[in-house]
Amino acid sequence: MFKSLPAQAQSWTPEQLALANTAESANYMTPKEKEAVLYINLCRLYPKEFLTMEVIPYSINPDYPQAYHKEFVRYKFSLVRDLENRKPVAALQVDRTLFQDAKCYATEISTQHRSGHQRIDCKDHHYAECISYGQESGKDIALQWLFDVGVSSLGHRHCCLDRDYTEIGLRAETHFRYDTCAVAEFQ
Repeated sequence: MFKSLPAQAQSWTPEQLALANTAESANYMTPKEKEAVLYINLCRLYPKEFLTMEVIPYSINPDYPQAYHKEFVRYKFSLVRDLENRKPVAALQVDRTLFQDAKCYATEISTQHRSGHQRIDCKDHHYAECISYGQESGKDIALQWLFDVGVSSLGHRHCCLDRDYTEIGLRAETHFRYDTCAVAEFQ
């Protein structure tokens, strides 16, 4: 669905990456999951730099229908305006309890037909939640939530960037229809 392009001319410093990489020592998380947390945190910590290095060069598959391209441009413009005015907030810390909840629901939706946030086998703890489908990399999962194309409330973007959320649990799984899915829980 989404596709990352290499960052142009500028790159993240080792210090910026270290500060954003709160999942580095979470040995229960996969590299893809850690990468998603890293990119969400880079956006939280450095919104203006993230805009320049990640959002501006980002594009979608040119084979997508024209209507989707128009919608993508509209949501990209919304994210640009948001990040231009956004103040940095603290990085999200990974939390094993949130991870276990995300893992339960990601496993549930990986094999069963569900629409949205429709838990059946996993208890609902009323965390803020994001669900992603079809993204191959952690970076693309994070950017899908940040662009939030098609979600008029921008609820995924809000979960990722709101200063009131300080912890995250994130799990990625294979998916029977979209190849991959990911669930993030925020508290």
